[in-house]
Amino acid sequence: PNQITLRRGAISYTECTNAAGWGVFSADGSVAACPRGTWNPAGSGTTCTACPAGRTTDINPEDMDTAQDGPEDCLVAPGFGIPDDVQLTGTATDATLPPALCPVGTYSNGGEIGTRCTACSASFTTSKNGTQGADNSACNSE
Repeated sequence: PNQITLRRGAISYTECTNAAGWGVFSADGSVAACPRGTWNPAGSGTTCTACPAGRTTDINPEDMDTAQDGPEDCLVAPGFGIPDDVQLTGTATDATLPPALCPVGTYSNGGEIGTRCTACSASFTTSKNGTQGADNSACNSE
């Protein structure tokens, strides 16, 4: 189960390989869903690849239409954001920009490829780096 063939008309089980979002974890070629924070393309025949630091996946690997099959599925993790001074240049994409822990006074809910940290409203702050939150309720009055 959860294996595919890479060509129509395959006639042997030896032509079976992993589906997108699934990795090969044993010598017999059996596959398992890539755990959160990892990805794997269809047909790679390898174990899942970890997302870079500060990124994770948020996709159900059992849904073949949305399986995490590439680095573009590594979203910014909650409490992290792309620093404001980091901009796209050359062949960079949002998926290649390195996130960092949100500094004190900012927060992030993550969940997007290019999430940036959001500053707390005036007279509010956070108590630590890496504060997670979807809105200013993550901040405390100073």
